[in-house]
Amino acid sequence: MVDTLDHVERLKLTSCFLDTDVYNSHTITVDALYVCVPVITIKGKKWCGRVSSSILESLNCGGLVCENIKDYEKFAVKMYEDEEVLRMWKKKIGEKWVGEKEWVEEVEGKLRGIWSGYIKKC
Repeated sequence: MVDTLDHVERLKLTSCFLDTDVYNSHTITVDALYVCVPVITIKGKKWCGRVSSSILESLNCGGLVCENIKDYEKFAVKMYEDEEVLRMWKKKIGEKWVGEKEWVEEVEGKLRGIWSGYIKKC
């Protein structure tokens, strides 16, 4: 078993994460995106096969979601062969996560303010 931090650090060594069909990755998709590793997936027919595509689409990275196995294979090869495409996706993902981190910090700050105000009234 690998420690979570070691697992995430290890993901940084990959250039791209190829998600599974039928049953998508869940947590590992988030882990890979967190360290700016593009995730290529296929949009499934059931909820368990749409998790990664939902995560990617929420980050405006729907271009990493393929409709079928043929497109999935072509895109994976393109990502492997064209370093510029890979770099572009890594940059786009990094920009999205930075925004997410800032949003979380802002919400946490507001929650601390609410809590602090509540404590003062007690």
